[in-house]
Amino acid sequence: MPDGPIDCAPPTLPLWRPPDTAHDSTAHHRTPPLAHALLDAPESTGPTPTPPPDRFLEPTSLTDKPAFRHSGWAPLRARVANALERLRVSPRRISRFNHCGENYWILRHHGDPARFRLCAETCRDRFCVPCGQARAALIQSNLLPHLADRTVRFITLTIRSNELPLVTQLDALYAGYRALRRSQLWRAKVDAACAFTETTYNAGTHRWHPHLHVLTLGRYIPVLLLSKAWALATNGSTIVHVQFCKSTQAAASYVTKYVTKPLHPSCTHDPNVLIELIHALKDRKLLLCTGQARRWRLLTKPDAHNWQIYASLDELRYLVTIEDPLAALVLSALRHGDPATSEFTLALDDLTPFTDLPP
Repeated sequence: MPDGPIDCAPPTLPLWRPPDTAHDSTAHHRTPPLAHALLDAPESTGPTPTPPPDRFLEPTSLTDKPAFRHSGWAPLRARVANALERLRVSPRRISRFNHCGENYWILRHHGDPARFRLCAETCRDRFCVPCGQARAALIQSNLLPHLADRTVRFITLTIRSNELPLVTQLDALYAGYRALRRSQLWRAKVDAACAFTETTYNAGTHRWHPHLHVLTLGRYIPVLLLSKAWALATNGSTIVHVQFCKSTQAAASYVTKYVTKPLHPSCTHDPNVLIELIHALKDRKLLLCTGQARRWRLLTKPDAHNWQIYASLDELRYLVTIEDPLAALVLSALRHGDPATSEFTLALDDLTPFTDLPP
């Protein structure tokens, strides 16, 4: 079986895209059950896009498609959905959250027609764990090239513990970080910085503990001087930590640990705590790039413009069952040709080529 791209005939399937529900006047009538129903009932499937005529005669719905994507955090997902309902977020956001990962699409490469990959319609909500993991992987892949052969340090900035609401503490933390970046010490020592927000909750004291994990490029900063500068920026908070990064692998581990992690386990057990967290993080940036890092474009997918929707996964399933030879080639390319499909390989487990593939 080939490991690389395979040679196959031009596609017989027309290129098509899912309907744009943003401009669909009937979209609100197809809104799924309220998010809190996730606590008591299995997930319902979302609307199935209209297939191309004459090619998709007997579609088979993959009702279990979201199961593997969300199986690792199903109880927490139910609590998050309940919190979004209680906060009265938009029905569109709840719908996207509920149906994250239900519809899959086969993408074909513009420059190499024998390359295919599998993608899913995802909610991209900051409180969706799988979407957060995908975002973290994207940031990491875009960030690490900028750290190669550079002097990297990890800085943790924490404000003094208090009983104020989380939104007030986050405002103070962000204001303090802005003031610190304007200080003479920071401007002299730091060339680039990427700050990641993390929030924890102490159930014993009922206090929030927001802090920033900052990855910096630049020169050595004495901890004592940094602590004094942070105290001036925050009106009294002196807790800082500085750690030298010994290798690019250490930087990768740091980014993986802290990037895009808004849902700390300490904040997810009490529904009221979770609601306060979601409310406090509304419209707030969790990744702050300053200095040279402003130009790094960490959230840009490097080759997104090279791929075009080719067909749906439901259609591929049906074509396999009717022994369409092109479907077998596409399936082989998905399984062996492009590593970008690794996140969704479980969706292909029940698809088996029906004929011998070319050598």
